[in-house]
Amino acid sequence: MAQSASAAERQRREAHQQRAYEIQFAGGVEGAIKWTIGGALACVVGHYTWPVFARQTLGLKAFITSSATMCGLVIGADDHLLRFEHGMRAEENELRRLARNALALEGKIASETEIRKWRERREKQMALDKEKEAAAVGMSSVQETPIVPAAAGSVATGKVVEELKGSAVPPPAQPAPLASLSSEGEKA
Repeated sequence: MAQSASAAERQRREAHQQRAYEIQFAGGVEGAIKWTIGGALACVVGHYTWPVFARQTLGLKAFITSSATMCGLVIGADDHLLRFEHGMRAEENELRRLARNALALEGKIASETEIRKWRERREKQMALDKEKEAAAVGMSSVQETPIVPAAAGSVATGKVVEELKGSAVPPPAQPAPLASLSSEGEKA
């Protein structure tokens, strides 16, 4: 019986394929440029330092440079793709390990279907957490009330103190007034 992947799973795979293509393309271009420069420099150095190579035709030197370009294209693309796949494999293995542990704690067997369901639940939970965080950041931009010095004998209350009065936590007790010093100074 063939298992069908959900739409989210298909989208995730297509996104990974597209990302792999972009990485491979960029790696190929980078490798081609590096190896072209290396091949051209090798031809220039060979031309000016080795008389046998200097007598060779321009076509052979262009062939050597273009061969270096093709080698660089293939090696660069392959190297970047292998690094990307290694990172994806490590990430996937870590995610599957987390899924197996979480499912074992729930008393379930970690089949492919259960892991897929766990991953979908986790992605939904992460999306909800991200929305809550974005909402919390949006709420933190509320203007605070300015701090105004209190008049003698009164206590300035701010927004936080007013919120605390409405909660179950009692506000802190007011300090006792300081005893005034006599004009004669302290007597020992």
